[in-house]
Amino acid sequence: DRLRSRGLGDVYKRQIKYLWRYHGKGRPVEDLEKARWYLCRVIDHDEKIAWTRQQHVILDTLANDPIIPDAEAHTWAKLRQGFPDSALTCLDRLIEHERNQQ
Repeated sequence: DRLRSRGLGDVYKRQIKYLWRYHGKGRPVEDLEKARWYLCRVIDHDEKIAWTRQQHVILDTLANDPIIPDAEAHTWAKLRQGFPDSALTCLDRLIEHERNQQ
């Protein structure tokens, strides 16, 4: 399987990349849907990730940022806690929020 040959940690990283950049690329729903696709792969393969201390700090900062939408903050929090299924639910709410903004 192509995802396994890359390493599922890379799949997790790609999911985070799309979630991180959706604000600035001009097509937020498209980036969020890509993040969703990668997160689904993480879930399908039961991927676990051990965050470094620095990554914990970054994810905590994002989860507690008062400027970002609640659904995004909750997604970051669930990723940091290691709950990809819950993160997916939050991500779906964020996608719906962004669709309503268009």
